[in-house]
Amino acid sequence: EEGEMARALEDLRGRIARLERGESDLQPATQRLIALLAEHGIAAVPLCDRVDVADEHWRGALESFLGGHREALLVDPGQVREAVGLYRREGKRLNIHGSRVINTLKTAEWRDRRTAGSLAEMAISDDADALAYVNQRAGNVLRVETEDDLLRNERAITADGMLATGGAVL
Repeated sequence: EEGEMARALEDLRGRIARLERGESDLQPATQRLIALLAEHGIAAVPLCDRVDVADEHWRGALESFLGGHREALLVDPGQVREAVGLYRREGKRLNIHGSRVINTLKTAEWRDRRTAGSLAEMAISDDADALAYVNQRAGNVLRVETEDDLLRNERAITADGMLATGGAVL
């Protein structure tokens, strides 16, 4: 129990430090994965620190749609295999399962995977890998305004976060 309390305290300190630096708040598991990778010389940056939203009207929809993927970690393609290996070996011990490492070996394939009018068009970044990942996740989700639009499209989202996907609206 003392070990759990020490880990929780360290997690809170990490969150406070990130907020003081003006960075995004992250789940403790994501912070532990970042620390593990850093211990092995691998820089990892969460997607939410590299992507912004072009239109504030759509911020909530994009953040909600991405969910936990907003904390997916960007790692240099030359180190992504090592990062995934560390995550796989240490994940259970460090309780970091559920975190994500973006496969930057594949992001070049996703750079143009964006439909006109998609939610992915709302993402802006100087990081091509970050934008490619958003394309992969949200490039085929259309931005729509009405319930009729939601019901007419296979994958669509409204600015208030109503999502049509998988044959249902949620």
